Amino acid sequence: MTAPRSKVALAAIILLSSCSKENDDHCPGFDWPPMTILQPGPYLPAYPGSSWTYADANGNVKVISTGSGYEGRIIDCKLGGCTSNLVFVPIWNGLALYGYSTLYNSHSACFMAPFLKEAPVGTSWSTMHPWQGYSTGREIIVSDTSMVVRGVSYTHVIGVADLEYMGETYPRTQAWRYYAKDVGIIREDLRMSMDSILTYELVSYSINR
Repeated sequence: MTAPRSKVALAAIILLSSCSKENDDHCPGFDWPPMTILQPGPYLPAYPGSSWTYADANGNVKVISTGSGYEGRIIDCKLGGCTSNLVFVPIWNGLALYGYSTLYNSHSACFMAPFLKEAPVGTSWSTMHPWQGYSTGREIIVSDTSMVVRGVSYTHVIGVADLEYMGETYPRTQAWRYYAKDVGIIREDLRMSMDSILTYELVSYSINR
């Protein structure tokens, strides 16, 4: 589902008048054509007006939802002062979502940090620029597998580990998330301490295609 063209056009006029840049130096990798609507990917189908409800073993519930429409964004990289064209993106869990990615933007780096990739097991990537020996990343741990969550069988599942580096040779895993095609996150395991893992499982969802 896309935002109504009239609303997109109106938003574009407002954003262009308030966010236009004098230089035309576009950030490498952010070279979408002007006015592009970035549709969500099948493993994170964050179409506007969608929601996912999760529960843990104690019945505690959390809901992740998207915004009501696509929102305009002009990326303005602090590093190098380059900019992107105006694009429209879905808002998922409060974050602007560029395909499967969010923007990492600091004075030392500017790049897209994917939540997942449709890639082989073992594929890894950075999600922040190293700072004083600390950094984070993600890695594909399972791909195109099947998984049962609360009695529901899901196929074409990708598993992603969130990694934390503190200068050690081997990273510490902070979370594990499993994404099913055309559904989104079906389960997440969150490390609360060295000996404690909190698991949330998908209870219901509504995708507004």
